[in-house]
Amino acid sequence: LSTVYASCDINQRKLLWHDLSIFDSGPLPWLIGGDFNTISKPSEKCGGRPYSNKSIDHFNSFIASSSLFEVSYLGDQYTWSFSNLKVVHRPRILSDHCPIVAINHEPTRFPRNFKFLRQWTQDEDFSNVMTRSWALNTEGPPLVTLHKKLLRCKSAFSSFQKQKKEDLHNQILGASLQIQHLEVKLQSAFDKDSLCDLNSAKQLLTSLLTKEEGMLRDKARVKWLSEGDRNT
Repeated sequence: LSTVYASCDINQRKLLWHDLSIFDSGPLPWLIGGDFNTISKPSEKCGGRPYSNKSIDHFNSFIASSSLFEVSYLGDQYTWSFSNLKVVHRPRILSDHCPIVAINHEPTRFPRNFKFLRQWTQDEDFSNVMTRSWALNTEGPPLVTLHKKLLRCKSAFSSFQKQKKEDLHNQILGASLQIQHLEVKLQSAFDKDSLCDLNSAKQLLTSLLTKEEGMLRDKARVKWLSEGDRNT
């Protein structure tokens, strides 16, 4: 994955295209995205300063020489896809650029290791889930009983995490759709109440994304390797 933020200067961009064109990703696929500060065809630009044909030629030459292809947009849901690749345009919140999320749906699955996430302890339902799982009657010697209880709690925690993840995803999706709806509404007709609702929806989405980021940070393998048990 290469992320590009190209210069506004045509000569600097030409040097960038040259440097990128000699990059060799080997047998791996190469995904490149970002702000190229140019276009590949006139239809990609509306308004503003006139586009440069020379800049377009430089960019298209780089695309051709690197054997790259553009993944086209599909539908009107701010997403586009190619093969297993899906790209989602998230709503603008703190910037005038839309965040881009690339998702590669690969069929390969790997065994999952169980990790206790400290994010769970901040949820008001966590204590109830743990208490109910641990309190269930279990027969056998003490060590066997302990082992069974731990396995039962593990299963309960995994289901708990899956449900919370789905709930958070749905809340983020709902807030994102509300922001998109309000932005379209304000573009057609300005309304103070809609603007207030838009700001509230953005604050909610920011809060939800912060919560999601915390969950992902806890699950990140690099954090697990660097902190070990301290991650719990």
